[in-house]
Amino acid sequence: MRRLSHYCDRMAALTGRMQERQATNGTDAGGANAFEREMRWKLIWGVPHGVTDPQLAAVGRSLAIRARLLFVAAALLVGYVAVTFDRLW
Repeated sequence: MRRLSHYCDRMAALTGRMQERQATNGTDAGGANAFEREMRWKLIWGVPHGVTDPQLAAVGRSLAIRARLLFVAAALLVGYVAVTFDRLW
């Protein structure tokens, strides 16, 4: 989670969206604001284009792989639970 937060800080600085990153309105129960949620979904569906910093791009790729794996694992877990409960009934 800290890596995602650090990545969001660097992306906000790169794109000039620091004010949006620091905004507290639209914060969800997990503490993520709209900018962080946007970056999380962009990482799940693909690394944001236009990143010129190679170190930031490498961190983005690493986070994208982790986010996709977690997304797939969560979907498989939901499917497994659904099949298990279906067999119990």
